[in-house]
Amino acid sequence: MGGQGAALTTTSDALQFNPANLIRVGGVSVSLFGYPFKLGTTTYPFTVGTASLNLGTGTAAGIEYTNLDLHVTPVTSEEYPDGTGEIIHMYERSIAGAFAVALGDNWSVGTSVRYAWWPRINNDKATHALGSVGAAYTPSALAQRLTVGLSLMNFSTPLESPSRNTQGRHYSVPMPAEINLVAEAAVVRERYFDVNASIGFMKPLEEIEEDRGLFARSSFTSLFTAWDNFPTDVTSQFGLGYMWKPLPLGAGVSFFQEMYLGYSTVGTNNSDIEDYMQYYMRVPHVLLYTHGIRAGIEVRGVRASAGYSGRWHTNKKDPILRADFPMETFQIDVSTNWDPLRIGSETEERGQDRLDRILLSTGYAAAFPRGRMKGDEAYMGSQEYSVTGVWSVEADFYLNETSALVASLGYARMTKTFHLDPRIMTFLPVFPLKTNIETVALESGFRYHPLNEFRPFFAQAGFGIMWLNPSPGSDMNRYMYKTFTKVTAGLVLPVGNSGLTVMPMAGLKTLFMENSSNQNTLVAYNQFELGVNVGYTFR
Repeated sequence: MGGQGAALTTTSDALQFNPANLIRVGGVSVSLFGYPFKLGTTTYPFTVGTASLNLGTGTAAGIEYTNLDLHVTPVTSEEYPDGTGEIIHMYERSIAGAFAVALGDNWSVGTSVRYAWWPRINNDKATHALGSVGAAYTPSALAQRLTVGLSLMNFSTPLESPSRNTQGRHYSVPMPAEINLVAEAAVVRERYFDVNASIGFMKPLEEIEEDRGLFARSSFTSLFTAWDNFPTDVTSQFGLGYMWKPLPLGAGVSFFQEMYLGYSTVGTNNSDIEDYMQYYMRVPHVLLYTHGIRAGIEVRGVRASAGYSGRWHTNKKDPILRADFPMETFQIDVSTNWDPLRIGSETEERGQDRLDRILLSTGYAAAFPRGRMKGDEAYMGSQEYSVTGVWSVEADFYLNETSALVASLGYARMTKTFHLDPRIMTFLPVFPLKTNIETVALESGFRYHPLNEFRPFFAQAGFGIMWLNPSPGSDMNRYMYKTFTKVTAGLVLPVGNSGLTVMPMAGLKTLFMENSSNQNTLVAYNQFELGVNVGYTFR
């Protein structure tokens, strides 16, 4: 899921982080990542396609194709710094193949070879081959509970590529060499869902020769020589995943959903690099908050899903980090447990447990902003938010009489009103500036009915991702995704034996965003919601 801390050890990311994790594929799996990197007003799309296959007898293989399109750019030189009149289509592409094997019940190892190519100013192509190795370990005492992975990624002979600037610098174009160490554990493991936690560390392996301007990250020797700035150059990741197992809907169809939260500290090499792009891409002491969601269906062993992940807050708003914020990534996965190498075999249909009931509902809630959301200081003035109300569609998957997994989709219109400080322009009338914002929220939660004496009452907690889409012409970021939490109390009231249900509810939603007066600070915006849903119960 696009760099999420809790998803570092998935099969889809194996060729990016650890080829040993290919062994997890159950049959055939195909994934497509889309990353619309945005710098200023220009989009540089980065796409990744992967396919993996279980070969049987404890082996697996995979392939991957990556393409970063940098568009057409003019050719410059020291004699013609404004351009020679030539243009070149810049891109960075690679293809990789990987193989993994299980060594008993506890270990798996894997290796991959990546071939990368990109254009040079003289209209030919620079090419390079890079190798990776990795291992994963699951202790017997913690089977299905803990996995530890270690990988050395993208090593090769020293790489020097002519840069596109006038200083004649060199830098590494393909994916950087790095060491990854990741541990992923199932903190809560239940029949229908898991709560996973992960911690990961990445050490870049750079060799920088200041007199030559060499910024190489793909050399075998850097494994031994690039330790001068350790541990300040280490990037750490912490993640939490709320992962539903496939919930049976009937007729062989199941639904699943995954929600992720992550926190990263981005390391720096602290080198005095004159190149502007290199310097700002390695800003020291950067803290990043990430999130992601994936949902899909499974039909007789065939699973299809779609998801989003990205950054939703950073404590450093330097030029590059601001331009590509929030690093949104979209992913589509299709997999099956069918083994194409076993001719004549049939797909095994997994036995499915039956849910107690499924409650589908829709409704409306009035919103009452509180605290900062009702009024907050801003640069050169103050601002406030108002919400007309929240329309929602909800699915409650009851595991038994008292517990349910809850998925909901909400829509609301929000207005941000900015009031300029009248002391700034005392000679002109001051009018409030209004920005209309559409919001779409996806939530994943857990519901519990604690009172046997009064079973309709429930308490519920969850978290989700909200997309904020401002009106055209606004100065707000149009790619704004934020994390929110919500706690709810309510009643599930059946209408006789008709299957109809009425659910009055009251909740507190907390939206985490940057401070309006200090963009580097993360603060909470609260609103109460009072509403009612009407639905139907399927048994």
